[in-house]
Amino acid sequence: MREECKTLETYLAPPTQHKQCKLHDEHERYESLLRRSFNDECDTMTAVNEVVSGEDLNWHSKNALKKYVPNLLDEDTYDAKQLADTHPIRYANNAAVFDHDEDRHHEICWEVPLSGHGTNF
Repeated sequence: MREECKTLETYLAPPTQHKQCKLHDEHERYESLLRRSFNDECDTMTAVNEVVSGEDLNWHSKNALKKYVPNLLDEDTYDAKQLADTHPIRYANNAAVFDHDEDRHHEICWEVPLSGHGTNF
């Protein structure tokens, strides 16, 4: 029996003007907090958290900064002395984790990201 292959074609639609404006604002806030955290020499996640707490930035960006800035300052990782003029937004990889097992009828989800509540439940 021959399996049938299906091809799915996708494309990225350009963002709406409203979404483009929100992305631009998000990037500016991220850049500002990245520079502030870096200049304040926040070498721990806790130190970065003190900078980003209460700021109007989505939780993915805040978590990414908490993980990324200490690595920038770490001598064994990047040991950065300065930042580039432009810097991409780095999001933390906090996707749901599923346990796939062909012996079970159902999948088990072990981690689900919840804004402000961590990733485990």
